[in-house]
Amino acid sequence: MHALGRQNERMRRIAILYPGGLGSALGRAFVGVGHGVLTFVADRSEATRSRALAAGFQVAASLTEIARESDVIVSLVPPGAAIETARSLGACLADNGVSTRMARRPVFVEGNSVAPRTKLRIARILSQCGVRCVDGAFFGPANRVGRENLLGLSGPDYLEVADLFQEVIEVRAIGSTVGDAAALKMASTMLTKGLPALFLEIAGAAAKQGQLEAILSVLRKFYPGIVNFLERTLPTYPAYVSRRKCELQEAVSWLDDIGQCANMTRSAVTVFDSLQHTRLPGRNDWSFEDLLSDLGSSGFLCASRPG
Repeated sequence: MHALGRQNERMRRIAILYPGGLGSALGRAFVGVGHGVLTFVADRSEATRSRALAAGFQVAASLTEIARESDVIVSLVPPGAAIETARSLGACLADNGVSTRMARRPVFVEGNSVAPRTKLRIARILSQCGVRCVDGAFFGPANRVGRENLLGLSGPDYLEVADLFQEVIEVRAIGSTVGDAAALKMASTMLTKGLPALFLEIAGAAAKQGQLEAILSVLRKFYPGIVNFLERTLPTYPAYVSRRKCELQEAVSWLDDIGQCANMTRSAVTVFDSLQHTRLPGRNDWSFEDLLSDLGSSGFLCASRPG
């Protein structure tokens, strides 16, 4: 990996599909440095529409308008929706003949937490309508975008967008092939999602033995950085466990594709599956302590638990 130098700084129009947490933060950052940011929210929730408007997005009337008016399109959707998002854009271009009328087609940045195989499939879908695909991997906080974040880029066309993203986030070149940045993301995902899964197993066992507070005290003393990470991330899991599980399943697929053992990553998926079946309220205001207390009393990882 190496840092990239800055290129031209012309104002560009960026479309973000869609303005979830990271998408909204990224759009807000681009608006802040003077770029126009578009999105399409006709089929999205009211919360998504509200986030887009609050971040200063311009709301397009259709995906066709997105394709016609954008220089860069960034896909930031749940892993299971990544291929369909690319297909929808490609179908829109094909059905309306937009790609043949456009003097310059947009660059598509596939920024989702999916395996290299998935990104290569998306690149092939978009190449059929003349759209170039750049593999992007975002690291760092999902609710804000700044210099504490990192974006890895790969693919033959990554220089087309490197200067743009470098205005708002640290950018590093990962490789010349679509899938290189995805592989780095998958390796990171194994840690950032696998560690919470391991901790949930630890906390469940400690709670059953009446030692939850004791183990937390020990971990805070000897591993404060790990506990700080868990305190920031675990309270989001009741609301996003399905997405986290999908991200780990993509990592399992990647490991299978390259002939690597995926035993621990598969086990983490089963922990999240159990968490998903507890049906905890998917709210965003869980405290770390309350979440662990509720999970401990639920016995969600007990071997004898039905289902």
